[in-house]
Amino acid sequence: LREGLDGTLLGLGPCLAHCIEAAARLETEGISLGVADARFIKPLDDGFNGHNVNFSTIHGCLALGSQNDNGMDLDIDSICNVFSNNRCIHNKWRGIFVGFNCMLNTFIGNVCSYNRYDGIDLNGHVTSGHCRYNTVVGNSCCYNGRYGIRLGLEAHDNNVHSNTLVGNGLRATNTYGQLTLIPNCDRNLLAGNLARLGGLTQQPRYGLDIQNANDDENIVHGNDFNESGATADVSDAGTTTGKRDNRNLAGNGWLADV
Repeated sequence: LREGLDGTLLGLGPCLAHCIEAAARLETEGISLGVADARFIKPLDDGFNGHNVNFSTIHGCLALGSQNDNGMDLDIDSICNVFSNNRCIHNKWRGIFVGFNCMLNTFIGNVCSYNRYDGIDLNGHVTSGHCRYNTVVGNSCCYNGRYGIRLGLEAHDNNVHSNTLVGNGLRATNTYGQLTLIPNCDRNLLAGNLARLGGLTQQPRYGLDIQNANDDENIVHGNDFNESGATADVSDAGTTTGKRDNRNLAGNGWLADV
């Protein structure tokens, strides 16, 4: 907002006007201070790796080719964090990994693409703890090696909403689902997501893959899986999956409501 020779004041919200006023007053005394809006300062780093992290916001970071296993790794007893508008690209394993006993976290507006394995992976543990009550919304997970978004063991009661999944499954054609629930994932809400094949030779097997009868009482609502899987757009082996208003290539283009 203004340049200075002796230092810089960072302002956020209502404090920004006070910083501008203070810089103007100090200028009359021969002190030259710049003023910057802190909302537009973005870190550039090599990813994030945290255990037992609570009530934190990770925003606007770049995890590009991270030397860690995952671009962003949130693990073990981490609660009420927000990951927003981060770019997790070309990482060794996953773009974002969320481990056991991680609850009430929000992942919004992130780009998780071209990672070796998965875009976003929520993965609990049978004995160590569940991964639950997390919100995954508005992320772009495209052209990853395996899954765009995966809910792993003991991932329960999560909200996976309005994500874009394109061209995942690059490690082996016709093998992986773009949005996948592996065994023991219960009562998750999958709503408003869009998946597409992506046009490459290596193609995902399914747009949505609910793999096992131990995946219980998941809700699949209002998703668009049209032309999203090489074998089929949707594969559902789960128990009492509730499906409504989803689009795929079967019949008249709409998945039967259950």
